[in-house]
Amino acid sequence: MWGLVEFLADPANTKVLITSTSLKAGRKRIWGSVVKWWRVLGSGFPGKLVDSLGAIRFVDEQGHAYDTAGLELIACEQKKEKEAIDKLIGFKNKRVIFIADELPDLSEAILTAALSNLSVNPYFQLIGLGNPNSYFDAFGVFCEPKDGYKNLSRGAHRWETRYGICIQFDAHDSPNVVAGKNIYDWGMPTVEWVNDQKNRLGENSRAYWRMVRGFWSPTGAEDAVFSENDILLSGPVPELF
Repeated sequence: MWGLVEFLADPANTKVLITSTSLKAGRKRIWGSVVKWWRVLGSGFPGKLVDSLGAIRFVDEQGHAYDTAGLELIACEQKKEKEAIDKLIGFKNKRVIFIADELPDLSEAILTAALSNLSVNPYFQLIGLGNPNSYFDAFGVFCEPKDGYKNLSRGAHRWETRYGICIQFDAHDSPNVVAGKNIYDWGMPTVEWVNDQKNRLGENSRAYWRMVRGFWSPTGAEDAVFSENDILLSGPVPELF
């Protein structure tokens, strides 16, 4: 919805690039939402949906379609990394918004290409989305606080990074969970869901921290000799560029 609002605010001068691990995965996730809301809008808007290509192309008053403006889904899985980077670098428009969905599963090279190349456009915004997995994957590096992770408390929900602001969401803070009853029934976490995840995953497991708490696990990976916390104490996370 954010991508659509940005595009409709200035259709001819706005390109919204949306990533996912693959085109197929994107249609089940973020691109599926884009298509749903675009179809809800109905006719009369300056864009043409080409779902087979994962794109909404800008259409001017004469009916001409352009790939330089609109919304576009880009597959960024490991085996298509070079192809994805080639689509990103050198892209020019007055307003470029890059929405990186499932960022923990994407290559850091994709993020580096966006930050180093797309940021030269007059207006550039990058939004990274994901469930925290590792301090050292693309998402972890992107979210690192200015003062480093070792100074970040587990109760923090908002902090400044080297690239902007990180906002953290915890299912324990869902209005349904806080109230102890289902106030909203449109997909927001419930007490029943949280308790089910506790019983199934274990409250202190890496999976529970990632998918429910929305935070990096204090214990790190279970199959590693050293925990990520041990590594963090030895020095800073490398910068993207």
